[in-house]
Amino acid sequence: MIFLYFGCQFVWLVPFMFFPLAQVTLSVRMCWSFPV
Repeated sequence: MIFLYFGCQFVWLVPFMFFPLAQVTLSVRMCWSFPV
């Protein structure tokens, strides 16, 4: 099976202005790949 890779980005689960100290620990790396 082949996966087409479309890149990644960081998505913050908690708004930075509310929890500035948690921006790194609550970050999620969202990646897109589609099976072909």
